Amino acid sequence: MAYEDDVILKKPFDFKISDFIVGSTKKKKVLSKQEQKWWLEFLKKDLYYSKYYDDYVILLGTGMRVSEFCGLTKKIWTLKTEQYAWIIKSCIKRMEAK
Repeated sequence: MAYEDDVILKKPFDFKISDFIVGSTKKKKVLSKQEQKWWLEFLKKDLYYSKYYDDYVILLGTGMRVSEFCGLTKKIWTLKTEQYAWIIKSCIKRMEAK
């Protein structure tokens, strides 16, 4: 690494994050099928949030993390258009069937 190769003088992250941030982790709650259905219905009907409906269908249907979803680029999308289109269509069908 850079520190061992004498490129930098100090290790910038030579500490435990838990020494500075205590008890920051909260237990996550998984949405039940009913809660997912309610959330999607809310998104579909709401004037402002309806623009995010497709995003949530993909996130809930694939289990993809938000950071992974945000990391999808036009280049990746273009290379795998058919595959992503299939994923989106199957997620929408699955989520609407619930």
